[in-house]
Amino acid sequence: MCAEFAAGRVLQGGRDEVPRLLGKFDIDVVLLGLHSLKWQGIGLLKVIRDIRPAVQVLILNQPGQVGLAIEAMKQGAFDEVLLPLELKALVSRIMAACRRKRAVEASGKSLLDYCRDMMVAASFAEANAPETALEFLPGIRLRGRDKKGKERP
Repeated sequence: MCAEFAAGRVLQGGRDEVPRLLGKFDIDVVLLGLHSLKWQGIGLLKVIRDIRPAVQVLILNQPGQVGLAIEAMKQGAFDEVLLPLELKALVSRIMAACRRKRAVEASGKSLLDYCRDMMVAASFAEANAPETALEFLPGIRLRGRDKKGKERP
């Protein structure tokens, strides 16, 4: 669970244990190693999404496995972290995935609706309209400076 992440609550299990763990625990984020599972990992991702649609899946992958990464994103993976990984970057992505799960649950929207909103938000962000993009993503905050050069809180 995200709130316990800082305290170190982490569950570990092999691919055969995933359905049991998802049924027993309120899991926010799954780290899925595609680097070792290859295409079997895509099947496991589908199982995760079927059992717990709001769970965010971070895939761990090696450079050069672009086909796997694209298919994982099509199947609903939150993001890809390339190996070898930097711990700080991994923690940052885990926390972002936790925020996404909470936003999905709080919005009451289906995951598909949430993903559609995210695509609309990405379009506004690319068009240099970040404030409009944020209207589609409740619970997400911008960092850095606004258009007037002021630091965002």
